[in-house]
Amino acid sequence: MNVFRLFLMITCFLLQASLTSAVSVPIIEEKILPPEDTEKVFQRIREYDKQTNLTTNDAEYWYELALLYIQISNYDNASNALLKAENLDPDFLEATIQQGYLHLWRENWVTAYSYLNNVSKSNKCARIINPGLEKLAHQWEIDDSTRHKSLAIYEYLIECMPKNCDYLLYHGRLLNWMKQEALAEAVLLKALKECPEYFDVALILASIYKKQERRREAIQLLEQFSDKKEAQVLLGGLALYCKRYCAAQKYFQSALQQDEDDDVARRGLARSLYNQLRYAASKQQFRYLICKEPCEDSLFSEYSYYVKPHTNWAIVPEFKYTNAKESDPDLKAPVVRTLYVSSNLTLHTPVCDRWALDWRGMFFRQREKDIYPPTGINYNVYMTGGQVASHVYLSQNLRWDLTGKVIQAWGEGDMNFPFDERTSFEPASYIVYDSDRELFVLGGNYESFIIKNYAHDRSELQRFAYSEVRYGRRFLKMWLEPEIHGWTAFSFYRDYLNNIRNLQALWVRTKLPFCGKAFSIFYLAEHSGFKKLNPYYYSYERQWLNTIGVNYSKKICSRGYLELMYEQRWRSTRNLFLPVGDTIFVARRLFVRAYRPSIRLGYRFRDKVLVEIGAHYYKDTFPYRDYSLHVNILWYF
Repeated sequence: MNVFRLFLMITCFLLQASLTSAVSVPIIEEKILPPEDTEKVFQRIREYDKQTNLTTNDAEYWYELALLYIQISNYDNASNALLKAENLDPDFLEATIQQGYLHLWRENWVTAYSYLNNVSKSNKCARIINPGLEKLAHQWEIDDSTRHKSLAIYEYLIECMPKNCDYLLYHGRLLNWMKQEALAEAVLLKALKECPEYFDVALILASIYKKQERRREAIQLLEQFSDKKEAQVLLGGLALYCKRYCAAQKYFQSALQQDEDDDVARRGLARSLYNQLRYAASKQQFRYLICKEPCEDSLFSEYSYYVKPHTNWAIVPEFKYTNAKESDPDLKAPVVRTLYVSSNLTLHTPVCDRWALDWRGMFFRQREKDIYPPTGINYNVYMTGGQVASHVYLSQNLRWDLTGKVIQAWGEGDMNFPFDERTSFEPASYIVYDSDRELFVLGGNYESFIIKNYAHDRSELQRFAYSEVRYGRRFLKMWLEPEIHGWTAFSFYRDYLNNIRNLQALWVRTKLPFCGKAFSIFYLAEHSGFKKLNPYYYSYERQWLNTIGVNYSKKICSRGYLELMYEQRWRSTRNLFLPVGDTIFVARRLFVRAYRPSIRLGYRFRDKVLVEIGAHYYKDTFPYRDYSLHVNILWYF
C-alpha cells in the first residue's frame, strides 16, 4: 500500500513538472486553428482540468491554460486564467504581456495599452511588445484626439530601434498629419538615409516639399524613383503646376502604361493635352473617365469648361425681355414706357483644335410709347441680322476674336418719330489674354442704338465705334483672393458733331471673411465724359459712378446653381442732356441713387443641355425703373 501511494505521488509530481517547468512564449497574433488541431487543444485542456487540485496555486499552470484557451478563441476563459496567474505572481511578465494582447484583439485599446506600457517600463525595449504597441499607434493615429498617444508610442519604438525604417516612416507620416512639417521632414530624411530604396518615405517627403512649394526638391527626390507609377503621377502633377505640359504628358502616359485604370493619371493626361491645345485628344481621355464615373460633377465641369467648346458643336438659343418706365422730374409723373425684346440663335462649330466659328441669327425689337398725354408710339423698331464670329486660339491663354455683323432695321406702324430704315455692317476685333492670374483685352467694335432726331422729327440708328484697353489681375494665393481690373475706353460717334465719349473705370472684387466661397463683394468706380453735348441722346460733360455690390453663389445640387446679387449705385452728373419721351431734360447737376437686385438659376440636363434663367429689377431716383427676364440654353451635340 505504501509503495502504491509513493508511485502515485511520483507520477503526479512528474506530470506537474512537465506542465509547469517551461513557460511558453506569449501569443501575439490571433490564429484560427483547423478542426483537427482544435480537438487536440480541447484534449489538452481536459488533461489540465484533471490536475486542478494539484496546480491551483501555480501561476504558470494558469498561464499555460490561458494559452490553450486563446488557441480556440475562448477569450473569456483565457482572460480569467491570466488574471489568476497575475494574482498568484504579480511579476509574471509573460502573463502581463499576454493579457495586453488579449485586450488588443478585443479592441479594448486603453486597457491593452496599460498592460503593454507597464511592461515597457519594467523591461525597457522588450521587443515582444513592439507589434502590439505598433497596432495601438495605428489605431490612435486615425483620430485627432488620440494622435498624441500614437506619437508617444512611435517615439518609444524609435528610441528602442532607431534604425527601423518602418517606425521612422510612421512617425514622420504622423508628424506630417499633425502639421509639424519641419519635424516630419527631419524624421523622414533619417529614414531615407537608412533605407534609400524606401519609396513610401519618398512619397510623403515629396508631398511636404510640394505643400511648401519646394517643387525642385520634390522633383529631384521623385526622379530617383521614376520607374514607380506613383512617382510618375506625382511628377506629372508637378510638371502641370510648373506649366511643363509636354513633360507632364510623358509622365502620365508612362503611368498609364503600367496601369491603364489609374484615373488620376488619365485625368492628368487629359489636362496636359488641353493645355497644349490638343482638345480632340483630351476629349478621348475625358470620355473614358466619364464613362467610368458618370456622376462625378467636378470631372464633367472641367470637361465642359475646357474641352467641349473646342470639340463639340452646340446651339445656343437666347431670349431677353425688358420693360422700362421713365418719369419726367419736372412733371413728376411717368411719361414714357419702353419695351425691349431680343432673341438670338447661335450655332457653335469647332473647325479644329485652334479655330472655332459662331454663326448667329439675331432679332431685336424696341418700342417707346408716350403714356402721358398726348399719348402715342414714339417709335416701333425691328432689327434682324446675322453675325459670324471667328475665334483663333494662338496659345493656351491667348486668342484672337474677329466678328462681322450685318443688321437691318425698319419701323412699323404709325409713329410720332417715323423710323429711317437702315442696313448696317458692324465689325469687331479683339485680342484677349486670359489666364488664371491675368486678363488683358485690346480691341474695338462698331455698335448702334436708336435715337430720336428732334430736328427732323424722326428716329434713326446712331452708330459709334467702341475701343477698349483692359487689364485685370487676380491674387488667388492671398487671403480672400482679391481681384482688380482697370480699363480705358473711347466711343467715337458718327454724328454731325463727331462726338467722343471717354471712360476710365476701376473694378475690385474680394471674398467676404468667414463666408467661405459663397459670398463676395465688389466695387466699381467709373468716370466718363463727352467731348460735346448732343441733345439727341444721353450726353453729359462729366459723370462719376460708384457701385457697390454683394454676390452670393451656391451650388444647390449636383447639377444646379443659384446666384443672387444686389447692387447699390450712386451717380453724379454735370451738364447733361437726357431725352425723355418727346422732350429733352436738361440739368446743370444731377445726383441719382439706384439699386438693382438680380437672380440667376442654372441647371444641367443629361450633361448636354445647360438652361439658365435670370431676372433683375432696377430703380433709381430720377425716377427710372425697369424689370428684365432672360433665358439662355446651351445644348452640346
